[in-house]
Amino acid sequence: MNPLDQLADIQTPGAVAWWPLAWGYWVLIALLVLVVLGAVYAFIKQRTASRVKREALVSLQNIPASDIYFAHKVQVILKQTCGYYFTQTASSQLAGKAWQKFLLAHYQGASPEDVQAMAQCIQHRLYAPADENSPNVQENEKLRLWAQHYISTSAKWVKSSSKLNGTSSEVAHV
Repeated sequence: MNPLDQLADIQTPGAVAWWPLAWGYWVLIALLVLVVLGAVYAFIKQRTASRVKREALVSLQNIPASDIYFAHKVQVILKQTCGYYFTQTASSQLAGKAWQKFLLAHYQGASPEDVQAMAQCIQHRLYAPADENSPNVQENEKLRLWAQHYISTSAKWVKSSSKLNGTSSEVAHV
């Protein structure tokens, strides 16, 4: 008789269970959830803030170039857009040179001279006599392109709680 035949088989331990998780995994899961929630929040915040810019660009595109009140409508869109991103009093109550300075102060494009020239063009066309205010389609198209460029590339858009089209927002695009 062999003494090894009397030995019992070796018992191997069971497989390591995945559940319940160790505390380190819970911390990792919590961090991942926070990162995902933060990314979703940032995306929604940016999307909401850029909504006003998109609406302004569509509104500019919908103004007929032959409209006699083209300059006035462009200025209204600019003031609404600036009123959303900046304080309402900072943009809506400005006129003339103060409005031009405001536009120039919040522009970071390549040529601030264009801002000055187009702001002066708007001001001149707003207050020109009726016979001088006949629609100039080519000038209106140039004004439309400038306004689209200005809205797209203006300086940092900051937090505001002003109203545009009856909706209140507290979103920012920086």
